[in-house]
Order: sequence, then structure tokens, then C-alpha cells
Amino acid sequence: MKRSIIISAIALLFNYSLIAQLINNTTFTTPNSGWYQLGYWTANQRGSVRVVVALRGGAHTPQSVIIDAFKNWNYGLHVDIKGIDNTFIEQIRIAESGGNYHIEAYFDRGIVNNGNIHLYALEGAPPGFTLNTGVLPSGGGTIYFESGDIQGMTQIENDVHLTRDLFVDETVGIGTTTTGPHKLAVEGSIGAREVKVESTTWSDFVFREDYELMSINEVENYIRENKHLPNIPTESQVKDEGINLGEMDAKLLQKIEELTLYVIELKQEIDQLKAENHD
Repeated sequence: MKRSIIISAIALLFNYSLIAQLINNTTFTTPNSGWYQLGYWTANQRGSVRVVVALRGGAHTPQSVIIDAFKNWNYGLHVDIKGIDNTFIEQIRIAESGGNYHIEAYFDRGIVNNGNIHLYALEGAPPGFTLNTGVLPSGGGTIYFESGDIQGMTQIENDVHLTRDLFVDETVGIGTTTTGPHKLAVEGSIGAREVKVESTTWSDFVFREDYELMSINEVENYIRENKHLPNIPTESQVKDEGINLGEMDAKLLQKIEELTLYVIELKQEIDQLKAENHD
């Protein structure tokens, strides 16, 4: 699976060990792939917890998923998730069943051994959360929170404020997990005061003496036949493939420079006609 990074996930750059107090450890297995309950709050409990699901090797590659979750007196929930080389948990959710609120994980395989769950308190006080142990109960119930695919990803529900530089080695998706061939993919609009596009080519070749400028008649015939300007993508091409900003700016400048040559040529013809009429 191609690894990606959701941009909102970078808030987890702080040191986890400095803010979490270990409360409990358990071991677990799952008979098959599917949703399983890691632990729960009762309806009248609240608190902030960190649940770390870890595989310590053996039949599985060492990896872990870190889940920071908060529940208030009712069912107000906030969840942040970070995977470390995670390839075994696809999603995390919180579901209510039997009056309890369960943190559940979707395992893409049965966990036969070396499965561990660690419970941490994030407020310096017992979190009111109970871990399951042994063969984990199957998940289900009313869903109050469900993550997207977290394999190879980090997901954060809250806003992120960074005070240092951010460097990403792979890809970034904002509002999307599908980045395609792009280093940055955004589902939605981008607002900026200034955008600089670096380009290795520009269109001043139009003013070289060896440039073959199409005649106006040739341009007219091309437009009649093709319904677009020469060397400019068609409407269908733009809809299907988008445009490269640097390349398109160069093409538009080429057309402006060609128009400038046509205007100069037209003025020369007008000046010649004026001179002939004056004579």
C-alpha cells in the first residue's frame, strides 16, 4: 500500500512519553479479521486515555497504533490516531453497545500471538477506561466516531498549529487520501497571497528572427477546423487532465507575443497605406 501522510496529522510531533502515565497492560488475540473491542467507558464515565495497540514480533512484524481519545459525561468524543509502521489495523472507531462506549479496531488479519494493549492516563488521573484482555470481543453497535484508513497514516481530529518547519518525505493529502502522482493533493480550493511557479522555458522565442509565425489566414483556418487556438489544449483535455500552471502561462504569453507581432505588422500596413494615400 502506498504510504501517505494526512497533513493534519503532524501535530503528533511532541514527545508522547512526557504527557502519558502508564496505567495497565494486557495481551490479546483475535480469531479473524474484523472489528474488535479494545476497551470501554461506561455511560457515566469520562476521561482522556491513550490506548496503544502493539505487536511485538513473533508471527507479526513489530508495529503499533497510538489512540488518544477523550469522552465527556455524555458522548462528546475527540480522537487522534498515530500509526508506527502500522499495516495490521485499518480503522479505529468508537461505538456504543450495552450502555458502554467501546474503542474498536478493525484488524485486517487474525492476531494469533504477541498482541499487547497498553493503557495510559493523559490527565494524571485514572481515565475511567477498562481494557479488554484475551480473545477480544467482536465490535458493533451505534457508531459515534469512525476513522478513515489509517494503515501507514496518522489521523488527527482537532486543529493543528505548528511553530517549526515541516518536512515531508513522501506525499501530503489535504481533504483526500488519494494523491496520485502528486507530492501534494488538495480536495478543495487553495487561498494564497502569492504563488511562484518555477519554469525552465519561456516564450520569448517568438521574437527570434527564425520563428515561423502563422499568418492570420492560417490561424483563422485552424480555428475554424479545430475550435481552439494552435498549441493550446482543448476544453476536453483540460477537463480530463487539468493544466500545468507554468506551462500554460508560457503558452498564453506565446499567444500574446504573437498578437503583438500581428499588431506591429498591421500598423506597418496601415502606415504604408497612409503614405500611399498621401502621395
